[in-house]
Amino acid sequence: MEAPLNGPVDAFRAVDAFAVDAWKIARQLARGDGDALSMELRLQVARCGGALLASRLEEARDALARCRFALYLARRLGLVDLRAYRGLAARGDAAARELAARGP
Repeated sequence: MEAPLNGPVDAFRAVDAFAVDAWKIARQLARGDGDALSMELRLQVARCGGALLASRLEEARDALARCRFALYLARRLGLVDLRAYRGLAARGDAAARELAARGP
């Protein structure tokens, strides 16, 4: 089964929705005790977006996974509230599905 013609656009939109909200969370983390997590999250968000634009899908998937782990860790440490985390996790899942649909 081939990916739809608008597949790359769908992947971009899904990653973009995740990235914008993840960046907002990173700003919040920088104001509190999450300086290191904020820097890591920003680095991986930028890496994911850049890799997607350069059609390096495996690198984009890896960076997205690292973003998601940084957010999970921030949640476990009590630096991100549950509601914000769940919304962002759902957008991260959607982005991961879209990237996976693009193949290797």
